[in-house]
Amino acid sequence: MSLRLGFDYCMAHVSESLVKEEFQSVKNNTSKTTIVFYDFQLTKDGQIERLAAITESGEKFSANLKTAPTSDKPPPARKKYSLASYIFTQHPMSPSLAIERFTTWIKDRHRVNAEGDEDVSNVVLAAHYGSCHHHVYLLRLMSNCDITPPPYRICDTLAIFKMLKGLAVEVTLPALVVRYTAWLRHVYHDPDSDVNALRAVMTAAFPDVRRVCLAFSCSYEFFAKATGLDRYESAIAGFRKRGPLQNSCLRRRSLEETREPRIDGIDAGDVSDLEGAMATLDLSPSVMDSFLRICNKTGISLKKAPAGTHPSCNLTNLTNSNEYKVMELITRPASV
Repeated sequence: MSLRLGFDYCMAHVSESLVKEEFQSVKNNTSKTTIVFYDFQLTKDGQIERLAAITESGEKFSANLKTAPTSDKPPPARKKYSLASYIFTQHPMSPSLAIERFTTWIKDRHRVNAEGDEDVSNVVLAAHYGSCHHHVYLLRLMSNCDITPPPYRICDTLAIFKMLKGLAVEVTLPALVVRYTAWLRHVYHDPDSDVNALRAVMTAAFPDVRRVCLAFSCSYEFFAKATGLDRYESAIAGFRKRGPLQNSCLRRRSLEETREPRIDGIDAGDVSDLEGAMATLDLSPSVMDSFLRICNKTGISLKKAPAGTHPSCNLTNLTNSNEYKVMELITRPASV
């Protein structure tokens, strides 16, 4: 956990002197720093369906995201919570739109809180157990949406509690709420409630929360290299700007195109005597039926040649390109 955040030692070997060095390296003036606590809710297959965030000063962000197995309807209200019930009335948006609004909201909040500063590298994204969970999923979602991650700094509040309060302290979010903010109503695993509780716990446990989060943070670029997410971009290059459901439809469509032969370009007039002409090829009834089914699928209507004209019909009336397509079709009856 600590190695992903830029430390040279694991969590069990982080010494007190190392912690002091980290604090001394941070500037005393943190007025230009904005802390954003965020959390999300995942589906069973690891897709983000709800995203919530709150700044240190109390501004909130919340969004529903469309996922592959869901429709354009809001998710069912599985939990009734006074502070988060309004989220279920929102219409779900695409992941790319949600991330764009999230980054725009962060930029606007930072500009307001930091007296006009537009350098988003002074923004610290904080999440509980974020180094092994939240930051990984958020970076991956940005890459899937073809969005370059802004130069934020990230920190893990769980790692901060372990390094500053000791390894023996229970650091789960419900336990921290009971210890530091017992008056706060908290619904575990609800993103809006979790970010509200995390903000209250951090401000109660650490009076100078900005300096603490800034001291134990790292850049997004370093975190991506430490976790291997910098190579994830090239792996999804062919699936950009498309969601999992659209990619599945495209794969299924391409598979159907390879399985089913096409006779695009053959007009009904060109094949008016095609059935009679094919009779001269002495085809078996099964092959003939297969070819007729193909024609029916593609919407081409064939007229049967009059009786007695079959021997005189041949394929010379067809163009060369159409003749090639016809021969290709009748030689692949098994693909129907």
